[in-house]
Amino acid sequence: MKEDQFVSWEKLSKIKFKCQECNSPLWQADPKLRRFAPAEYIKKYLKGFFDCMVLDEIQDFKAGDSLQGNAMGTLLSAAKKCLCLTGTLNGGYADDLFFLLYRMAPSALRAEGFEYRNSTKWLETYGTLERVVITEESDHYYGRPRKRNQIIRKRPGVSPQVIGQYLLDKSCFIRLADVIEGLPPYEERVVSINIDGPSGQERGTTTPGGS
Repeated sequence: MKEDQFVSWEKLSKIKFKCQECNSPLWQADPKLRRFAPAEYIKKYLKGFFDCMVLDEIQDFKAGDSLQGNAMGTLLSAAKKCLCLTGTLNGGYADDLFFLLYRMAPSALRAEGFEYRNSTKWLETYGTLERVVITEESDHYYGRPRKRNQIIRKRPGVSPQVIGQYLLDKSCFIRLADVIEGLPPYEERVVSINIDGPSGQERGTTTPGGS
């Protein structure tokens, strides 16, 4: 109300009226941009609402702390079942599967003693780790001991045990021809060609061929 008349929405959108009782503005501009991620909304209000969640190209969600990975885990918590699709199940490192499996079947990994924030144990169990020990010679004149620094790096390699223990009961491996009919016949051949290199030595190259 303004005095004894109702104020229309059109006037309110153009003029900053004040309350006639307390003299406070009825509205004011807010410079802050408020965002609410759809995945967080689903987690908060729609938990268990979906019967099945379908996620394609799940190799893009393999990182532990990425926004996409966190959104994947959030959405899966709102679904009773999930169907995850990928043409690249593993990129060569054991922890490529760790966070994906932890989001899809966390109870199975917890039962084996794995924690979400510690993928090192998974790499030690099913992957390959390289430990580099650097020893620095010290000055023995003052009786100082040698200094040793250890660097741990992950290397490519995944134990086949992961497939049998965590994937066989929940995976289906298919070829493109199994899901699409009428594909033209395809064949790969390797043809070796001898080429004289810059130093005069022959080098062998292979070229794929198909029909």
